[in-house]
Amino acid sequence: MTERTIKRAFLATCWVPPALLGGLLGYVRRFEGWGQWAAAPVLLLPVFVSIPLTATGAALLVGKRRPWYVTLVVVAATVVAAIPLLWLAYRAFTTT
Repeated sequence: MTERTIKRAFLATCWVPPALLGGLLGYVRRFEGWGQWAAAPVLLLPVFVSIPLTATGAALLVGKRRPWYVTLVVVAATVVAAIPLLWLAYRAFTTT
């Protein structure tokens, strides 16, 4: 695959992890008490989907020199793909 094809696929799919996280958070919040605790492992799915997409975005950034606007789009897409990872880090550091 060429770098252009990888970038296009990455930009087309970078929204999937945050969408999964939002949907699954809504699913888990429907339960109460121990039900939430039992359903919480489903939240690992967006995290595991986010890891390769974030790594792909980082790999696209470390490469040949591009115009600033192309780099900005890839950085924004990488941050969007990393939202579940950022959410997990936030929860890990703020939950007592």
